[in-house]
Amino acid sequence: MKGTSEIVVEYCDYFLDNNGENQKLTERYRQELTELSEYYSTKSYRTIMIAFKDLSQSEYDQLLRDNNGCKE
Repeated sequence: MKGTSEIVVEYCDYFLDNNGENQKLTERYRQELTELSEYYSTKSYRTIMIAFKDLSQSEYDQLLRDNNGCKE
C-alpha cells in the first residue's frame, strides 16, 4: 500500500527501524510522523508512505481468490 502519510499510518501497527527491525508504532510516534509530514508540507514537499504486510502462501492465495486474481 502506498499513499499519503496521514492515511497509511492509520493502517499500521509496526514500523521498521534503522536496523530493519520491527518496532511497535506508538501513538507518540504516530504524532511525530504526522508533525514531520506537516513540516515537509509547509516546505512544499510531498510525502509518501509505503506499507506492507507479510502474507503466508495460503493468505496470498485467498487474497487472489477474493479479488479476481488482483487483476483490477
